[in-house]
Amino acid sequence: MTNSDLQRKHHERAFLERVPLPADHLSWLRLADATRYGSLADRAEAFGFRLMQRERRVIHRDEVAQRWLVEDYRPTVEQLRGARLIRRHESDSEAYLRLAMP
Repeated sequence: MTNSDLQRKHHERAFLERVPLPADHLSWLRLADATRYGSLADRAEAFGFRLMQRERRVIHRDEVAQRWLVEDYRPTVEQLRGARLIRRHESDSEAYLRLAMP
């Protein structure tokens, strides 16, 4: 295992601590630059904050993570794909972050 592999694992693990999704979801939440997993976690947590404000209740991180995936991430990626806005050699997550953080 190389140093870059270890760094990737560190960032992926930190993401999953903040956004508790099943580890197998990382295969399609893939980012070329592992340091951007923090930005992806920021987006999920911001979604969770807005969700709790809207619903006026505290929501467990597991539910926030699942709802972010279903209600924000996947629909956004589907819209990007439908509009052909995902660049060649760009992962879905990279396109999602590009849209979120111009």
